[in-house]
Amino acid sequence: MVSEREPTKRSLTRGLVPLLQGVIGFIAGCFLWTLSLLTLPVIGGHWMFNAVVVGPAIAAAVAVLIHLKARSFAVFGWAVFAGATIYGLSFTFLVLVHV
Repeated sequence: MVSEREPTKRSLTRGLVPLLQGVIGFIAGCFLWTLSLLTLPVIGGHWMFNAVVVGPAIAAAVAVLIHLKARSFAVFGWAVFAGATIYGLSFTFLVLVHV
């Protein structure tokens, strides 16, 4: 008779931690993008340059720094980059469509 292994608490949390890092990092990336757009002066002559280039560049720098210094939080760092990039590009697209 083959016995099926029951999932242990450790195996459940092993998949839950990266998921939580990803969700929290994505939300933090959205906040980081908004903060960079509101606090930085307009670079390149137009706000859209900040939205499409500068915001994601700052998030990429944060992601690389986290990836190099704390590998166990790498999912969080790259989720920050993804959140800032996706939120920034979608916001810019919605502004362009509305105008």
